Parts: sequence; structure tokens; C-alpha cells
Amino acid sequence: MYFSPDSYGRGEKFELFRDIPTFREYLLIDSRRVWAELWRKSNEGIWSLVFEGKSLESSLFLETIGMELPLSDLYVNTEDLSETVFEIR
Repeated sequence: MYFSPDSYGRGEKFELFRDIPTFREYLLIDSRRVWAELWRKSNEGIWSLVFEGKSLESSLFLETIGMELPLSDLYVNTEDLSETVFEIR
């Protein structure tokens, strides 16, 4: 599933989806910059961040459908989006 990584998508919306017993993966994709985050539910019911990509060279794997998804494919028709760069201070 694709969602904007705003506070609603990370908070209340994610909380509602977690109540669905068969819901296993939650993918957040930013439309303003190159950035994606994938959360996955373990067999024990624990949600964990399994992917955080900030570069078009990154790829994520959607386990529930068995699909490798390059971020470059997600952003193929976009222009002028910045890649997130972190500097260590």
C-alpha cells in the first residue's frame, strides 16, 4: 500500500491499519522528495522498519507480493525531486 509519510500516515492511519489481522506491510512514499519507508509485521505481531530508502539507486522488497521495487521506478515520471542527504555533524 502507498501512503504519504505525513504525521497522519505515520500515526492514526497506521494505527488503524495495524488493527487489520491480515495486514502485513505498510509502505510510506514521499511525493516531495525521494524517500520511502517500509514497515513489516512479524509472525509474532511486531511491526519493524525493514527499509528506509533515500536514493534512486535503492530498491525495496515487498514480501507480501514477492516483488522487488526500485525507487527509480516509483519516481520515474517525476522531476526535480531532491534525494535526501544526511550529514554527520
